[in-house]
Amino acid sequence: MSNEHIKDKVRDAAETAQEMGRDALNDAKEKATEAANNTASAVREEAGARAEHAKDSLAEEGHRLADSLRNAAAENDGSLQARLLDAVAGSVADASENLRGRSLGSIIGDVEGFARRNPGAFVAGATLAGFTLARFARASEPRTGGADPLPAPQPTPVYGADGAEREIRHHDPDLRTSTEARDRQMAVEIPS
Repeated sequence: MSNEHIKDKVRDAAETAQEMGRDALNDAKEKATEAANNTASAVREEAGARAEHAKDSLAEEGHRLADSLRNAAAENDGSLQARLLDAVAGSVADASENLRGRSLGSIIGDVEGFARRNPGAFVAGATLAGFTLARFARASEPRTGGADPLPAPQPTPVYGADGAEREIRHHDPDLRTSTEARDRQMAVEIPS
């Protein structure tokens, strides 16, 4: 075998290996792209299903609220409050039914359209909704039995000129916070 012949064989083998590597890389890219698309699609489907479930739950809560408002209106026959409660109940029931009968995409589109047409009203409504949700969240927190969340202040040790610790008696709880109170407390030192 001549050197030329060996060089040709090595060149052919290198080109073949390069083509095989390129093909393997392209196959791997296609498989990775397909797997990523499948995963993204599955995530979108799961998010859509959860959003639809949340939308249906919200619509159901709206219907329950409307029923409660109607019951409260029935207890106050004929009064202005009863008429207002009944009107609000009807609006809540209509909104709940409208929510249930529409797709999530169309609801989002309507909200985006409203936000573009009325940015000030949208921001005000979002702020009001945020405050309302915060109030509901705070109101639904478990109570701690009426206990004061802040611990009672503890007396601070005071040392006399001789280095001995002295006790300060607090006669007035309002005096514990001001500079004047601290001056008064130091004047009421009692040796141990």
